[in-house]
Amino acid sequence: MKKIITSSVFIICLFFSSQINAQFEHPIKLPANSPKAKIFQQIGVTDIVISYNRPLVKGREIFGKLIPFGKVWRTGADKNTIIKFSTDVTINGNKVKAGKYGLHTIPNKNSWTVILNKETEAWGSYFYNKEKDVLRFNVTPKTIANQEAMTFNFSQVSADKATVELSWATTSISFDVKVDAAKLINENIKGQLNSLPWWGWTGLYNAAQYNLNNNVYLDDAMTWINRSIQNNRNFTNLNLKASILEKQGKNDEATKLKAQALKIGTISELQRAAFFKFRAKDTKGGIELLKNVLKNSPNNYQAYTAMAWGYTQIKDNKKAKKMYKKALKMAPSDRIEAIQKAMANLK
Repeated sequence: MKKIITSSVFIICLFFSSQINAQFEHPIKLPANSPKAKIFQQIGVTDIVISYNRPLVKGREIFGKLIPFGKVWRTGADKNTIIKFSTDVTINGNKVKAGKYGLHTIPNKNSWTVILNKETEAWGSYFYNKEKDVLRFNVTPKTIANQEAMTFNFSQVSADKATVELSWATTSISFDVKVDAAKLINENIKGQLNSLPWWGWTGLYNAAQYNLNNNVYLDDAMTWINRSIQNNRNFTNLNLKASILEKQGKNDEATKLKAQALKIGTISELQRAAFFKFRAKDTKGGIELLKNVLKNSPNNYQAYTAMAWGYTQIKDNKKAKKMYKKALKMAPSDRIEAIQKAMANLK
């Protein structure tokens, strides 16, 4: 009996000793055999993220041996490889809803099957369930120079498409991800405008300008620019509305609106508009714009310095000096020296 009690006490002491020792153990963080990686690409307003672990070749024969042909592969190492889309997309012609998916593949010598699956938390493909597949499609592998670490990459990125490339060992596959960028961006703009107060004019102006530049959803652009004008009627937004009208084929309305815009243009607005005319080699258009500065602000010295600047753009220094001399007559004392220096720089 005494022996049994002694043995029991020994076991209990050993247990508690182990527990105490465990409390003082410090885990050591060591390099992963297959380090974690994540890549990100934005297309329009769509975010695409791929999270995976990168196995290394380490001199091994990979496809057909380490990774058997004809079997579902986790397309990486350790946990599920995950691909995530912030909006609906189209993959190799197949529509896929926004969300995150486990990315599996079935490698074969001449053809691979790419799989998107609803399960995203499993360990690799060991718990893969075909019933949870969202999409399957086939791609043709290519032979490449040896890639030591398995790598995902985005290539051929455009305004509405990107190509996802997977490379490892001497094999590469790829597939295209497309988005309806124009529609998504327009919806995104509407969402922003609906969640923000509609006062001010620049945000509405920029939204309308974007649609005009890309020639999309011009009716929405017109709604936004009208609101911008309602909030703050100025040369800039009137001119943009005229450009939208021109794009819609309403040229007579556009011409009338441009005339109205010129009458209320400030010195800085008209000079900025003239700058873009000069940059586009439309020197006549630039000078004609600046003449409206003198009409709108005949008693402001800055109107004459702006006009002088315009003449320097077309190398007419004689007229530029004439404008500077008029500016000197009405300029404040703290601006006279600067105007004189500008005149002296003219040859």
